[in-house]
Amino acid sequence: MNFRDEKVVIDIAAPDNSPRRFAFLLMKDFTLLSFASAVDALRIANRMSDKTIYSWLFLSEDGNPVACSAGTSFNVDDNLIDLHRDDTIMVCGGMNISETTTKPILNWIRKETRRGLKVGGLCTAAFTLAKAGILDGKRATTHWENQDSFSEEFAEVDLTKSVFIIDGNRMTTAGGTSSIDLFLKIIADDHGEELANAVADQMFFQNQNIFYENNDRLKQSSSSSVIQTQNTFFQRKQYENKFEKNKIEVPFVPNPAMVVSSPGLP
Repeated sequence: MNFRDEKVVIDIAAPDNSPRRFAFLLMKDFTLLSFASAVDALRIANRMSDKTIYSWLFLSEDGNPVACSAGTSFNVDDNLIDLHRDDTIMVCGGMNISETTTKPILNWIRKETRRGLKVGGLCTAAFTLAKAGILDGKRATTHWENQDSFSEEFAEVDLTKSVFIIDGNRMTTAGGTSSIDLFLKIIADDHGEELANAVADQMFFQNQNIFYENNDRLKQSSSSSVIQTQNTFFQRKQYENKFEKNKIEVPFVPNPAMVVSSPGLP
């Protein structure tokens, strides 16, 4: 029996010849999950709309392949090139972010920011954006393991514990699958909630209508263009003893409703 593609195409008004382009800067030891979640959301948006509404390219500091923290190397399209003014940069961070944040990368981010490009940081890359000075006076988020050190080093950044933050033309995520949250929001803003929900369905992602301002998961400041989601994909729980030595009071714990068990696995 042959399997058939039974996808339903979401009708959108966007032309097929002017896709929005994302430039993913892969830093050494970047987190594969955050990167792949973002790219696949864009790929699925193209598929569900039956149009090329998004395109992407991969960059590295020197144009050479880059290994993620899982050890797999990825070929890239180019080095730190001059981008188009309507491109969006996504810096992909991961392990050892302070060591992998180099001067050439910082200088490139500052230069492209001065040209008006939107810039995002996935996982720990909020550190890189803050080091470049482009998060000063803005709200941001980062992986929970890096929250304390980030706050100590970048007091001028309003750090939150949200899944993702969009503050003007700056975007940051808390790592892991939070890239999906961010990119569903981007897709919804660009092409409507119907397409974003279709992408979420394809990813088996319980987005729960994150696109509505009056929803408990999404809040927008009345005084700025800051968008943040509340931490609903994870339950926050006190561990009085287990995490005491690490001074982690409220670690992220997966929501049991989203855990899928397999035979033979714990």
